[in-house]
Amino acid sequence: MPCRSFYEEVIGLPLMTRVPNSAFFKVAEGYGGHAQVLALFDRSKSPDYQTIGQRLLKIVEECLPLLAGNLQAGIRIRHRLAVYFLRPPVAQRRKTPRDIRKQVEA
Repeated sequence: MPCRSFYEEVIGLPLMTRVPNSAFFKVAEGYGGHAQVLALFDRSKSPDYQTIGQRLLKIVEECLPLLAGNLQAGIRIRHRLAVYFLRPPVAQRRKTPRDIRKQVEA
């Protein structure tokens, strides 16, 4: 268990008990003779074990179609709102060739 050495050597917690798939460290004195304990369990050999990266990837794969659909809908809605509400008034808009032709013809 690689994290065992971190808690023991770097953090300096005293190892109380170690069994093949777990380790128990004394964190502090407790109440009534019961110590506060940090328990580490090694689940890497369990058949359903997944690393945090594998779990996150699974969540992203499941949610991506939903997020992509919502994002596309949001872009369409914002575009429509921008056309109607964020467009500058006619007098402030840049003149197009069509506007110039209309001025010349008038």
